[in-house]
Amino acid sequence: MIRSPAFLVVSLGTATLILAGVVSLNYLVDPLWHFGGNKLAPVNFVFDERRSKLNILWPRRRDYNCYILGSSRATLLHQGEIKRFRCFNLAFSAATPPEVVAYARYLAHHVPAPRAVIVAVDMRNFSRPRLARRVPDFVDELGPPPGPLAGLVSLDAALFSLRTLAGRSPYARYYDGGFDVRVLPGTRPMPVPDCYALQDAGRPYAADRLEDYRQLRRLFPRAELIGYTAPVSAWDMTVLAEDGSLDSYARIQYAVSRLFDRYYDFAIPSAVTADPTNSYDSDHFLPRVNRRIATTIDTDEPAFGLALHRLDEQGYAAALRRAIDDFRRGRKPVRLARDCGRLPAVR
Repeated sequence: MIRSPAFLVVSLGTATLILAGVVSLNYLVDPLWHFGGNKLAPVNFVFDERRSKLNILWPRRRDYNCYILGSSRATLLHQGEIKRFRCFNLAFSAATPPEVVAYARYLAHHVPAPRAVIVAVDMRNFSRPRLARRVPDFVDELGPPPGPLAGLVSLDAALFSLRTLAGRSPYARYYDGGFDVRVLPGTRPMPVPDCYALQDAGRPYAADRLEDYRQLRRLFPRAELIGYTAPVSAWDMTVLAEDGSLDSYARIQYAVSRLFDRYYDFAIPSAVTADPTNSYDSDHFLPRVNRRIATTIDTDEPAFGLALHRLDEQGYAAALRRAIDDFRRGRKPVRLARDCGRLPAVR
């Protein structure tokens, strides 16, 4: 069917206006951080951190001598609160050990040799039989991040920009204008659980993923490797005793710690992890708690938790069991049940 010139002009004009709107929206909200983040308000919801963080880092990749790697639990560690080093927080949501290594390899190829590499280890990855690996092609290929054009015309980015303008965050955390993670106002503290799902209950922790972390020493032979297990709620930790996996957890946790120059366990039950107001979901702890983690990294004096580099394996296992038993004493046991939909943070 032949279209009239007027129809084609209108169609072309409409398409141009839509494209201009998408580009303008993506430039102003900038969900991929090509242009410094949201220009309308200092609120940047979490969107494709695997790409956006490298977009931020790339032009400043010679400015840092320290990198923070890990999952979303580590994103709440404000990089500027570590005073001994100039750190960049490259942690991102649901990061797995193979992904951590891929980004470490990318750093080793593109940045000056760092003085320190800080890794938040997510112990649940040692009990999962399969781990995802969603790394952008340019990371595997060790190339520069793609330019901003694709992000500017992206419909997915535009839809997320609209979601940002509507205040509909996919998570309780967001990035402020200074690239620090905050918790949305009005977010409630974690509810105290009374049950956990039976899914994966009793699955032992295995050494399969240790090789991923061993590669960090080969990639950064002169850096101080500092590792830690991010805090999780004390209730979640009791599952290890309830389902019989505590011994394998302690063994693998200690084996992980041997791969680092310094290693801290902030997940062991303590007054911090037994306070529901310190977390909104049992495994993401507020910036005020992560400030104490930063202080520990600076001073090597744990503000809470344990320094595993000062303990032998038997001493750590005993301390962990004692802390869990002390927390459980006088409390109603957490129920493991098929009708409970809540997975513990250690699974």
